[in-house]
Amino acid sequence: MGGRIKLSKTETFLLALTALFLVTAVSVRLLTPRAAASQYTVEALTPSEETEENRGNINTASASELDALPGIGPVLAQRIIDRRTEQGPFTSVEELLEVDGIGQATLDGLREFITVKETKE
Repeated sequence: MGGRIKLSKTETFLLALTALFLVTAVSVRLLTPRAAASQYTVEALTPSEETEENRGNINTASASELDALPGIGPVLAQRIIDRRTEQGPFTSVEELLEVDGIGQATLDGLREFITVKETKE
């Protein structure tokens, strides 16, 4: 009862090929330099006072400009313009809550993109 397993030439070849593949894969993984985590920095993009000038003024924006804002489609854009025409310019961004269809979540999503500036008439 020697207990030796006899492999065919094909089985021996496939076993050797598998072993070679595993050795190559492990070598590549171990020898490939990895980037150190300290090489990368992540900067959070937050709205600042400097970007105030780049925000859209809801008192002067056209329907197409309002439509381009996140969460505002053509219907809400027209409602904003109608509210502005009927009641005068917005004095604060929060007054957008008076427009039917704009809730707190929509307003929160718009804050970094809009401003209210006095219009010159």
